[in-house]
Amino acid sequence: MDTMRQALEQLHTWSDVLDTYETYPWRETLASDYSLALEADIRRSFTRLGAALDRLRTAVIPLRAALAEPEAPLTFGWAELAVRRAETALRTPRPPLHWLTPEAPARLRALADNAAELSARHARGSAALDPIYSAAAKQLDHAALRRALTSDATWAISCLRAGEHDPHDVAIRQREELDAHLGRATETLAALRAAARAVAAGCDLPEPQTLDDVAALERMTAALLTSPTPPAAWLDATAFAEVRATALEVGERYGANARTRGALAAVYEPAFFALDLPEMARRFADAYASPLRFLLHGYHADLKAVRAMLLPGVAREAAQISWGTSSTARGPTGSSSTRRSTGRPSFTRSSAGAACQRLSCGT
Repeated sequence: MDTMRQALEQLHTWSDVLDTYETYPWRETLASDYSLALEADIRRSFTRLGAALDRLRTAVIPLRAALAEPEAPLTFGWAELAVRRAETALRTPRPPLHWLTPEAPARLRALADNAAELSARHARGSAALDPIYSAAAKQLDHAALRRALTSDATWAISCLRAGEHDPHDVAIRQREELDAHLGRATETLAALRAAARAVAAGCDLPEPQTLDDVAALERMTAALLTSPTPPAAWLDATAFAEVRATALEVGERYGANARTRGALAAVYEPAFFALDLPEMARRFADAYASPLRFLLHGYHADLKAVRAMLLPGVAREAAQISWGTSSTARGPTGSSSTRRSTGRPSFTRSSAGAACQRLSCGT
């Protein structure tokens, strides 16, 4: 009875088919191949299914063209696969044009192989570290940690004389001793910075920022300590202005003297400048100014002495020799009776001495 009851329940599931058995299109039919007649029968018998198929066909045909598969059969399996491929294409960014070049697959394959090798190496490394370290170690910045232990520590490790042992091992064994040295060095640097700041403030200088700045400040301080204390008169504004004007004129005259000496060095030997040029210039200006100078023995002797100093292949007239001796003898100080066109008194040895004396005395 139970078996019959189950059979009746199963027949009840297909009651709509049994009620229209005489006109049911699939009666005693098993479809194994697709045909247009079969599609026509389905469309006639299942209007709603046919309308849905039409809508599906209308939507799938453009998708088939977009996927460049014009020969693909319009089946449910292909439609499902095509939809998944289209969704994937929409989710991913548009590939650049160079991905479509003939050599792109080989290059991408090489990159993919390298990525696979790196992934496998990472998996092996993780498998070796997991039994040793906790999971929190994976949250560390491994790139920064590796850089701190290698490139950033190169100088410090190179300072260790490890001998036959690895410097890193020496640094680990001597960590307490190194920490003590570094602590004392830090304290010394702090005290040095405070002292340098105080010295710079006393000298009205900017605060040193580096050890080189501290060394320069130390040299300056040593020079100040070894120098005598300047008198207060050196800070007198009036005396400073006079000495400054004198120094400016001295600089101008020494520049002119350097140019004159350079011009004469292109004509005479270096021994020319060892002659008693001031006395020789005085004779050319006084005793040899007369037309009768050709009768004087000293005139010819001085000309001969000067011409002996000429460079090979160079000739000088008497007037040029007289000018050269007077220019060299006059030097940067010039004549005590000359005046600048600006009205400022010209520099002389006596005026420089007087200015320095007034500066020292504070007058």
